[in-house]
Amino acid sequence: MGRNCMQWLAALFLLGNLVVRLSVLHNNGLDVPAIVLAVALIVLFFRYKPDLLQGFCLLLGLTFPLYCYQPYTLNTQIFESLILVFGLMLCLFPLWRVHGRKLDRTILFLLSSCLLLAVLSMVLLPCSAIVRLFSLWSLIDFGSAVLASTPDSPLYPLAAANRLLLFFLVILLVSVREDAHTLYRNLFRGAAAGGLLASFLGILNQYDFADLSWLRPQFLDPSGVPRLHSVTGNPGWFAQYILGTFPFVLLLLPGKERTLARYFVLTVVSFLCGLALLLTASRTSWILFPLVTLFCVLYLIHSGRETVEMSRRTHASPVRGVMGVALVSLLVLSLISGVTNWKETGEGTGGPSRKQYILKRLRHIATPGERMRVWSESLVLAGESPVFGLGYEGYKWHQKVMMSIPASRFARNRKTANNWDTPHNFFLQLVIGNGLAGLALWVLLLSAVLRLLWLDYRRNGSPLAVSSFLSMLFLLMYGLTQAIQYVPMIWFLLFLSTGFAMTLGREPYGRCRSRPLLYSALIILLCIGAGVYLANIQSRRLAERYGVARYSEERGPVRYAGFYDRENWGKEGVFRWSGPRAEIRVPYSGMVSFDLVCNTPGLTTDPVVIDVALNTIPLDRYTFWNAQKVRRTYYFPTPESNDTNTIVFTISRTWTPRLAGVGLDTRNLGIAVSEPRLMDTLAFRETGFSGVEVDDKEGRLLLYRLTGRSGVLDPSRYGSGRLRLFLRGTQPFLQEEPLLVHFSQGRKDVGFVHLAGPGWNEVALPPDLHRDRPLRFLVSRTWNPRKDGYGDDGRDLGVALAPLPTAAVKRR
Repeated sequence: MGRNCMQWLAALFLLGNLVVRLSVLHNNGLDVPAIVLAVALIVLFFRYKPDLLQGFCLLLGLTFPLYCYQPYTLNTQIFESLILVFGLMLCLFPLWRVHGRKLDRTILFLLSSCLLLAVLSMVLLPCSAIVRLFSLWSLIDFGSAVLASTPDSPLYPLAAANRLLLFFLVILLVSVREDAHTLYRNLFRGAAAGGLLASFLGILNQYDFADLSWLRPQFLDPSGVPRLHSVTGNPGWFAQYILGTFPFVLLLLPGKERTLARYFVLTVVSFLCGLALLLTASRTSWILFPLVTLFCVLYLIHSGRETVEMSRRTHASPVRGVMGVALVSLLVLSLISGVTNWKETGEGTGGPSRKQYILKRLRHIATPGERMRVWSESLVLAGESPVFGLGYEGYKWHQKVMMSIPASRFARNRKTANNWDTPHNFFLQLVIGNGLAGLALWVLLLSAVLRLLWLDYRRNGSPLAVSSFLSMLFLLMYGLTQAIQYVPMIWFLLFLSTGFAMTLGREPYGRCRSRPLLYSALIILLCIGAGVYLANIQSRRLAERYGVARYSEERGPVRYAGFYDRENWGKEGVFRWSGPRAEIRVPYSGMVSFDLVCNTPGLTTDPVVIDVALNTIPLDRYTFWNAQKVRRTYYFPTPESNDTNTIVFTISRTWTPRLAGVGLDTRNLGIAVSEPRLMDTLAFRETGFSGVEVDDKEGRLLLYRLTGRSGVLDPSRYGSGRLRLFLRGTQPFLQEEPLLVHFSQGRKDVGFVHLAGPGWNEVALPPDLHRDRPLRFLVSRTWNPRKDGYGDDGRDLGVALAPLPTAAVKRR
């Protein structure tokens, strides 16, 4: 019962993620109905053809290089969608009996601890702003904003934590299956084959034999020299992927009885990948690739015997040793030949040639360069909370906030001009995220995984174990100079090796007596971490340390929710694009104006209607019939005690620039709103009216003005006698749907009138009305003649209002 419940909870999580992910894919211009149909067909197909699931894993792994991009890009969204579909197939249709009790509990517990600590650290984010954003937007809009968020957004850690949970669930669903080894083997084989194909295509592209520009954007190096990155988004990520998947080439080699064929295939593959890595100009890969190749050769030398106990192995035959040395030598000579004989680029353009650029980087192969400065300032950031960190994957957001606080240690010790998305070090990023405690958990986890993989290789001689061991080992070594979490595809490779290691617990190597002590220590550590995070909720200790009201890049008196990041429009001022709903909390009173900009396509046929409310009371309605900027002015009353005036904008429909073909922006945009302008904190003036019009249908000249949804009257303008107001409804069908107009001063109701016909009606106002205070009115609804088919007037109209003293004065 409990297992079924957990299975359905996992299915709901995966399905909810997939629904939100489809919205992101739609915003990127993909055909969502076609995707949904394809997903349904795939699930049904493997429901009735379960034996072909292994082929799906092979094809999925083959496409892995296509997804080596930043987490907020379309490629990564497609990759995570495929992982979600894969997880749903495993979760909804368990095709084989599962028995999770035999998974390695130590790895499972350590991985769960890492996940839980990362999730707990989410309370360090601006939770109140995030919760308010969630309440303003729909679940789909909020989820889309989270998944598409960039590293400088406070929503980005939520996406990272969601990804962590997604990968954890998927490898768990794979590992509990009886055919787990087969699925992992096919995933690894596909990943290796995909890397080889990407290397081949990348080399062809470098020599102008193939054009990959239609498949991915061209990476531009500041030197002007084209660096190979094949189908990935960056040369460094391509090198990282090749280094992490090259050991899985061992799974593609012929059988052990065909020794010469195995050496020949490894030689060709090593040359292909080595040349590709050389053309990436990635110095870390230049150091590590000869090592991983050497380890693969040593595996071939020692894999001929059936026994796997290293202590019992005899020395390898001289022939195998000579072949291994010859292989490495051939590889080195081939790469040197490639450096000196490739087609030159950059000559005649003032920049270095490819050969000069590569040789320069070879001379500085051990020089950290810019990374040293990045690591130095990242250590300063880590020092703000060294034990439990600043929050999982919050590096770029904290960097942004710290730079907005001139007194912060990070701002005073800034050494780089670029705002790096990561500290370019896997372990340093763990320290910044969850502190030394988080680093300790991950080191324990990764050490346990490597131990199990190595022990399995020693006992069973498994090529799957040794390739997973080498893949994880060299990915971690590459992590010394590059973040691993930043590219989800590469991050997933570590999870796949971890998932495979969990399955090795089915044949335990001995009981760990210290396991209860380890579990107790981890539980205590998590409890302490939870307490520390809750005591520092919304990073308030950092705010107190630097004497700011709240830990945020925007600490002014005005607070925004439901908006995207601020944009400086030059002379026009600062604007923020809203989502479907947005609010601004203004701590002052008086006449406040806003500039509203609407660029939504198709306004002439489908206008955008903006509803404005002040402190939950309807304030205004404006219809955009064309793209324009309008200025709206409102009267904000004096807030009670420490409350603020909250103005809420509700937009009838949003749009996505990328879908409209006007750029690559995938956000759901409503309107752009300027920062509030306080016109006068003491005085007020009449607002909410159109120009003066004349009514002489009843035999007398009556001057009136049409109102909007609400407005403000100045009683002092209409003499010292009793103020008499006449109102007339201008909307059709008043008999069926009467209007109610409500009048108030401050928080006191002073009158109302029902309008159920076309004639003029007087509102009963008290004789003791304060002449020096604004008289506010609110109409129950407005109408738009153009929208309702009654002419070309596109205004949103309330009622006609005529103060009698004014009319009498003007008549005289």
